Amino acid sequence: MSFYPDSSPVPGILVTTEFLLEPLTPEHTRRDYRALMESRYALRLWSGSDWPADDFSLTDNRADLARHADEHERRVAFTYTVLSPDRHRCLGCLYIKPLSEALGSAAVNDSLARFWVTQPLVPVGLDRALLHALLTWFRSDQWALGRICFHTPATHAQQVALFDDSPLTPIGAVAILDRGGAHALYELL
Repeated sequence: MSFYPDSSPVPGILVTTEFLLEPLTPEHTRRDYRALMESRYALRLWSGSDWPADDFSLTDNRADLARHADEHERRVAFTYTVLSPDRHRCLGCLYIKPLSEALGSAAVNDSLARFWVTQPLVPVGLDRALLHALLTWFRSDQWALGRICFHTPATHAQQVALFDDSPLTPIGAVAILDRGGAHALYELL
């Protein structure tokens, strides 16, 4: 079942001077895989799981990207790749899902967002630039979302600090069992 209004268009692309976002598809497999494996240790902390495992293959990644593209098409979740302006490198990903997946109940178009950027780009502030761009994008009239919340594992000190130092409002913690337990939850007001 879709959590996004059928009558509303899903934004297709976000362009900034530092990066662009577009829906993640199997076409991105090689670029995405390179980014995943480059940052796999940081992604395990971020995901609260053992993903991506050391033996995670290009074929496994293609299957994941096909699943994300299918979810996007069916409007049950949206995944965007973060690309370099020339589209040659994957710099990270954005995931948007129904808020009800974390809270158990929420309005139909309330959403839960999370993102990552490749580990080498965190010290130069790409995560901060991405968050700023996302907040502006979500506040625009391009999206037909209700409540928008971001989350990260409570143990992910770097992203918790990023969210604490942003216009997001902390609203507590929520247990996401398949994502490593307690997650800090923040709302875009």
